[in-house]
This record gives sequence, structure tokens and C-alpha cells, in this order.
Amino acid sequence: MGKYVKILGFPILGFILWRTDLDALGRVLETCRPEYIAASLCVTAIAIIVKALRWNLMLRDQGYSYPWLNAIIVYFSGIFIGIATPGRLGELSRVLYVKRDIKISAGMCLSSVVLDRLLDLYLLMLVGFAACFRFDIAGKASPLFLALLGILAIAPLLLLSPRISRFFIHRMLGRAARKKFVKVLSDGVDDFFSGVEKLLSWRLVLSVLLTLVAYVFFFYAGLLLVRSLGIPIDFMNTTLILGLANLLSLVPVTVAGVGTRDAVFIFTFASLALTEAQALGFSALVLAVFYLGSGLLGLGCFFVYRSPETDGNDRRNP
Repeated sequence: MGKYVKILGFPILGFILWRTDLDALGRVLETCRPEYIAASLCVTAIAIIVKALRWNLMLRDQGYSYPWLNAIIVYFSGIFIGIATPGRLGELSRVLYVKRDIKISAGMCLSSVVLDRLLDLYLLMLVGFAACFRFDIAGKASPLFLALLGILAIAPLLLLSPRISRFFIHRMLGRAARKKFVKVLSDGVDDFFSGVEKLLSWRLVLSVLLTLVAYVFFFYAGLLLVRSLGIPIDFMNTTLILGLANLLSLVPVTVAGVGTRDAVFIFTFASLALTEAQALGFSALVLAVFYLGSGLLGLGCFFVYRSPETDGNDRRNP
């Protein structure tokens, strides 16, 4: 059943296209300006580089020196793998690369990757919640849905508490794993929380600031796509729309946000008195730049810096 949930977005997209005026969509796409699309891809690449440098700083805060260029290439490779997996879980592949290249435990490296993703998650939550009120989604949502959002916001913070998480995880390990594996798994858990403790310091402020910088570039790249179609949406509304769509794309029910992103754009564009064709045109450009474009950049990095599954040798330089 789980594998069918992961492709739920495709039937949603099929239904949307079935009821869409494809001729109107074609006319919208015909108006796009390629120079804006190229500029948007460049700005998106800058945003990803800023996020890669943020992650590299986290590794340095943990006491590990990892070359900047390697971190950027590995980050792009992780994005390529992440796009093909629901909820972008494939980005955890960065752990395998770093563990291969330097002497670091998987648990320690995983802590930097998880916190890196949590910074993105919480920024998108803030923007997404603001979008819910801007487009009157909060008023139409059921109390259960709002409660689930609250749990989603609080749960990661509880997991970052070593005392709480060690208690629950060790209990689960003790019940689920065979005795000879418990110590190995327990050591990995201890390494993970040791890494978290090293990152939860005043230096995290710099990582938060870099997160803000990265997403300013990201949302500006979205504004360039809006401008390429001549759609009258300002930077603030573009930010809210993209933030909400990207937040929902993290829910592991689809690949690359297919279906869920389109539904968000249609709903929010309608509240701005814009057409469904304009919403789907913008969604197509978002898919082309943010997913296919960055995915192709990641694919190139993936081949430049070979997968750890296919290369057992230490490689400290790309």
C-alpha cells in the first residue's frame, strides 16, 4: 500500500490536466521569456551553493574539515538523488559520501544532514503558515489538520532533545533489534546526538542566517519565473505561494511535488484572480527550473563525484 501512496500526486495531476483548457495553457507557455528562465536557473544554483556552504560549516563546527568544493558537489548530487525520492529522503545520501571521504561516523554525519534539512523545514513552515492565513486556508482547515500541523512543528524539536530521544530510541532498539546489533546501533544513536549537541550552540545563528539568504535567492528565482510569463504577482505573494508548495512537497506522497504543487498553485492563483492556465504554466516552469534544472546540475555532479556505492576507495578531492 505504501508504494501506491508515494505516487498519489500523479493521479492528482492527471485529474487537473483532464479538466484544464490545454489550449489556454499552451498560450500562457508561449509567452515565456527564455532569458528569465536562464536567470532563474542561475539564481537557483546560487541558493543551493549557499545551502551547501551552510552544511559544510556545520561539519566544521563538529570538528571535521571537509573541502568546500567537495561539499558543494556532494550537495548537488544529493539533490539529484533527493528529487527522485518521496519527501526528498534521498538527500540523506550525503552521509555516505562524507563517511567515505573522511573519518567520521555515520551517526555524527547524519546529525549535520538532519539539522541542515530541519532548518529548511522550519523556514518553509513559517512561510507556509503565513501563506495559510494569507490565502484563508487556516480558516477552512479542520481542527484535526491544524493539530497535525502543530505536531509536525513540535516533533522535530523533541527529537533533538538527547534525553527524550535516547529514551525512546534505545527502548525501540532494545525491542526491535537482535542483541548482537543493539550495541552497534546504540553507538550510532549516541554519535548522532553527540553531533547534535555540538551543533546546538551560538554558531547555529550563522546557519540560520545562511538559510534566510539561500531562500531569498530561491524565492527571487521564483519571481523571475513569474516575470517570464508576465504574471502580475509581487515578491511577497510569490514567496508565500512557493513556500506553501515546497512545504507540502516534503510530504512523502509524491515525487518532485507532482500534483500537490499544481493544486497549491491553482488554489492560490484563484484567490489572486488569476487563471488556472497561468497557475499550471508557472508550475511547469517551477518543475523545469527547480527540479529538472537543478536535477541535471546534480546529475553532472553525481557523475563527477561518483556514487559511494560504486567506489569503495577514499576520494578526498573530486
